[in-house]
Amino acid sequence: MKSKILAFVLTISMISQSGYAVNTVKNLVPGNGIEQQLSLVKSNALSKAEAKSIQKLERKEFKAQKRLAMVQRFMAKKMAHKAIDFQDPVNKWLWFGVFGWGAGLLLWIIAGSVFSGGIGLLASLCWLFGTVAFVIWLVKKFGNA
Repeated sequence: MKSKILAFVLTISMISQSGYAVNTVKNLVPGNGIEQQLSLVKSNALSKAEAKSIQKLERKEFKAQKRLAMVQRFMAKKMAHKAIDFQDPVNKWLWFGVFGWGAGLLLWIIAGSVFSGGIGLLASLCWLFGTVAFVIWLVKKFGNA
């Protein structure tokens, strides 16, 4: 019975909150602390200097977008060669270490927020696995001395 009442109250509160989110402002434009209706806002013709500066800004924006697209293509091309490869017998240990440390950090944060010793122990084991995997990678990569 209590759960039905709780569910009813929760449903009513959700429905009533959605009604408050409706926009009641009708075609108003803020300006200098006063809201004016759109029909009262005056539009001025641009001067020659203003039009020139707007064109200049548009050209700069276009060039910036072209540069950004070029950098994105370059990064996509470079990142295609540096993908995670678990088939490589040496570099897979580096990725095991990275993922182990990442999982350890994530579990450590969760354990700290939940105050759980079991999750903290699991986080420590992930840190240990990541460290051991990193040492194995170092030995395999640079151990040909």
